[in-house]
Amino acid sequence: VKERELLDGAGQAFRMKSAALLQRVTELGRPLGSPWTQDEKFATLAAWLALASKPGRTRRE
Repeated sequence: VKERELLDGAGQAFRMKSAALLQRVTELGRPLGSPWTQDEKFATLAAWLALASKPGRTRRE
């Protein structure tokens, strides 16, 4: 997934606006401390997408 497409694709997958999703990922890194760079945020988001799309996984409703 290209970086510029990551937020839009993840936003659609998680049914969230891109800005809200980026804010949530940013908040995930706060307990880890600085630096929490864009690369690390996007890597986290890509991993989150991969886990969410794992075959056989059920969605919580």
